[in-house]
Amino acid sequence: MIKNLLRKNVFLLLVFCAFALNAQTYTFSSGLEGWSSAYGSADPVSHSTTEGVNGDGALVLTRVNNNSNFGLNPAGIDASTKKFIKIRFKNETNGTQLRVQGAQPADNSDLKIPNTIFNITPNSSEYVTMYLDMSAVTNWDNTIDNFDVLIRANYADGEGNFYLDEIEFQNSAPAKTYSEFILNPSFDGPTGVSHLSGNVTFATRSITSTVFHDGTQSLKKEYTANPDKPFWTFTSYEKKYTTKFPANSDIQIKMWVKSNRTTPYSVSSRVKTTDGGVDTATKPIASVTTTNTSGDWEELTFDLKNVEEFDGILFWFALDHIDGAATNLVAGDIVYFDQMTATITAATANLESNILQGVSVYPNPANDILNIKSPINSEISLFNILGAKVKSAKNNSDILQLSVSDLPRGVYMLKIFSENKSKTTKVVIK
Repeated sequence: MIKNLLRKNVFLLLVFCAFALNAQTYTFSSGLEGWSSAYGSADPVSHSTTEGVNGDGALVLTRVNNNSNFGLNPAGIDASTKKFIKIRFKNETNGTQLRVQGAQPADNSDLKIPNTIFNITPNSSEYVTMYLDMSAVTNWDNTIDNFDVLIRANYADGEGNFYLDEIEFQNSAPAKTYSEFILNPSFDGPTGVSHLSGNVTFATRSITSTVFHDGTQSLKKEYTANPDKPFWTFTSYEKKYTTKFPANSDIQIKMWVKSNRTTPYSVSSRVKTTDGGVDTATKPIASVTTTNTSGDWEELTFDLKNVEEFDGILFWFALDHIDGAATNLVAGDIVYFDQMTATITAATANLESNILQGVSVYPNPANDILNIKSPINSEISLFNILGAKVKSAKNNSDILQLSVSDLPRGVYMLKIFSENKSKTTKVVIK
């Protein structure tokens, strides 16, 4: 009986060890689990029994210089299958980058893993989860014996600690989610803020798990100082289509917002479109001012219309700033974004039956006057490169002479509408 129990216990222990080795997961609930300061770093690495999302332990890196780092050496990471790194951390430092590096084996410089940079939010009070994609990194293959993570950039004396709650080397990451041309629309996916850019000095952008409209997380923008310009966020994801959307298609974007402000603020959405890989002349934009002042969630709707055909589209959005405007945000303001959605409704203006005939525009390029030949009572609109209407008129004769001498030089889009038909033409003012 005792021998049988011993055999079972040994078997279970072997199974557990094999599973742990296969998972390659470190939770730091029982100590540092082989991790320490690395890459010649003098930064102290310790263990906290009370830190972590569940208060069950975390690795603590006390950052004392700009090369602060921790690592697992020897690591024994099966990089032939483990192409993604799940990392849960809290960054109380000024650091804005995670830099991953290493080698296989540790003493072979020819098989060195180059510095691979992932952007992170500094001075955060929350634990966040990121998935680091190593699948295309040079020499991330076979067995990684030397593995280091560096907290880099923006070091300042006396800053806080970096807490590593969990790190797991995985075969794959959760599937990315989309709403038409918006990546990670509910901020619950694996991308975190790594697909977003557009940093400013007066505010921070991060993922929060304490405030959300639906799901488990939202995007948080917090103002640490008064702004002097809009806080734009640019996504790195461009949706590409196999067929083109015609001019005058309707683009609608919706998002839920929430703020600690008790007064309205303004939000803008914009899209950049491409045609055959080349940027189109206009970037449609729409702005909406909030109405909710009680701290509740509010859904905003942005209606845009492209004036050129396109087969690629990229999404931007911003918290607005106009000098002297009452809607400007100030230091201490926080705005949360969640559940962004997008739709495109294709126009039929590219069909021959809907194209306005008998139209001509000259000279093109124009200096002072743009002559527009179109049916009487045609509605004429001129849009700048940002998609904003800068001129409008009604043609009361065969030819309308539109003054453009007061407009800056550049590319514009002229739209002529008459009896449910339209014609859009690109014009240049020089």
